[in-house]
Order: sequence, then C-alpha cells, then structure tokens
Amino acid sequence: MSKRVLVASTIGAVAKSLGGLCEKHGGKVTYFEQGKGLVHQLINGNHEVLMVELNFIEGEHRDLIARIRGKKQLRNLF
Repeated sequence: MSKRVLVASTIGAVAKSLGGLCEKHGGKVTYFEQGKGLVHQLINGNHEVLMVELNFIEGEHRDLIARIRGKKQLRNLF
C-alpha cells in the first residue's frame, strides 16, 4: 500500500482495527484527533487515503464528503 492513511471512527476499537489492517499492508496510519478539523488534518498530513466509518459521517460530520470535494488539495484522495 505505502500510502498515508487517515482513519476516522467514532469507536476507538474500530479505528484501531482499520488502522492495523492498513499498517499490515504497508500504510502509514494516522488517527483523527477529536477537536481538530478533519479536512485540516487531511491537508496538513498529506494523506492519500481516508478510512471512515459510516456512523462518523452520519453524525456531526454529515457534510464531510462535500467539504472534501470542495478542496483542490484533496482531489486525489481515495
């Protein structure tokens, strides 16, 4: 994989599980930090992949996809 991955989840165990799978396949994993803007973390961390759980975007981050699409720096985000 060898990609920079940001993992965002409302459940710590889910985040660790997703992150562990990414690391197992060569990903360099960072975890979303509550209180910091997710889009800000994606841009500043030069992440190439976002792993996000469905509950995360159904809650307070409902507009996440639209905010990501609105940033030129994140056009190649997978």
